[in-house]
Amino acid sequence: VLEQAKTEAVIRYMRRKTELQKVFSLFKENQIEAVVLKGASLGELVYPMPYLRPMRDVDLWIPDAQMGCARSLLEANGYQEKDVRSLECDARSGREIRLAKLFKYDLMVIELHATLDVHLPGEQEEVDTIWARRIEQPALGIETLHPQDMLYPLCTHLSLRHRFEQGLLWLLDIGLFMKKYG
Repeated sequence: VLEQAKTEAVIRYMRRKTELQKVFSLFKENQIEAVVLKGASLGELVYPMPYLRPMRDVDLWIPDAQMGCARSLLEANGYQEKDVRSLECDARSGREIRLAKLFKYDLMVIELHATLDVHLPGEQEEVDTIWARRIEQPALGIETLHPQDMLYPLCTHLSLRHRFEQGLLWLLDIGLFMKKYG
């Protein structure tokens, strides 16, 4: 049973990784910048095997000015808007967009975020600095936040978005992050 669960997790991970690489290639071809946030980047950076990090969606931070183009590209490649009721008020203002693509055995959900999900004291300068520090993960062809910029968004997302109601996964993420970079 465990071997079957592992095989399924590896297959699901490989499908999502391949699709994410395709999305990043598509964005690069169209001069759209994107940073992978939260689960997908943590799986690659801090988990002993990336397929061990479960996730329901992939979060991408896209510059506000490129949101429309990113959305159009994804829709042209089989993604469709998904119900956004769970995205709170930002979704209704167009600052977050949830798109989904159904595969034969899986669903890939991508959330586009025009803002970094942190609650800084309103200083755009700080957000610009975080954006400028992003790093490339060459083996994957994606960009992530610099490790020094990851912890604060992880903690604020856990506390403000999920109100500590998402079980132990986010605490494990923070623990593994601190073990590697702390």
